[in-house]
Amino acid sequence: MDLVAIGFLHLPVDELVAVIAGAASWLAPSGRLLYLGHALENFTHGVGGPPDPSILPAIDDLARAASGLQVRELGHLVRPVGEGRAIDVLLHAQPWGTAAHRDLKNGTFT
Repeated sequence: MDLVAIGFLHLPVDELVAVIAGAASWLAPSGRLLYLGHALENFTHGVGGPPDPSILPAIDDLARAASGLQVRELGHLVRPVGEGRAIDVLLHAQPWGTAAHRDLKNGTFT
């Protein structure tokens, strides 16, 4: 597959890690994996989202799920919700050896 997108799937964290890792095995050599969901930090610092912290992944959980992949982006996204903010977590990863690499010395891509 060229793209596997998982959005706001909230399972017990170990199950979610297994689902994401399994989905990564579906990727074509040039494919991309995206996960977006409420972050664990949203439970204490954000608004909305599931009321059960055991189904909210932290960044290190998604890093574990992406083991063996090249992680292009992994971090929090903060978005306004009414008078508050929601804290989500984004994982963007792909198989190794498929991305263009930037030569920092001369600014070109190879």
